[in-house]
Amino acid sequence: MAYASRDLGVRECPAVPGVRLFLVSSDANSWFDILHDGLHWSAEQAVAYNQPFGHFPNVGGADAVEWRFGADGAVTALIFRIVAQVPDEPDRLRSRLVAVRLGASGICLLGTATSNDAARAMADTSRGCDAQP
Repeated sequence: MAYASRDLGVRECPAVPGVRLFLVSSDANSWFDILHDGLHWSAEQAVAYNQPFGHFPNVGGADAVEWRFGADGAVTALIFRIVAQVPDEPDRLRSRLVAVRLGASGICLLGTATSNDAARAMADTSRGCDAQP
């Protein structure tokens, strides 16, 4: 993870045991990088480039992420909010929730949602990283 060479800011955030969570920021965007079970996954593409819903998407709109757990107590997913400027209305923001799978099949984007219930339903499915949205 060569943050300095890309001129990115980074700080480690509180996380559940076995997971390291990093808030990474550029001049225009911010996202999370996750380390879990020896795997590294970055939300950069998902937040900043692949699913644009406004200008300058950034992690925000909430003070905490939501961790989801299986019946065995193991972490299975992470939900976090991103906010972005509404195109053509620079004084308005919109937000989306991002659900990320953390599991034996890897770390991957499950999808985005506009409500907490929808994000939790997505995170609580049994779908692994081998079945991308």
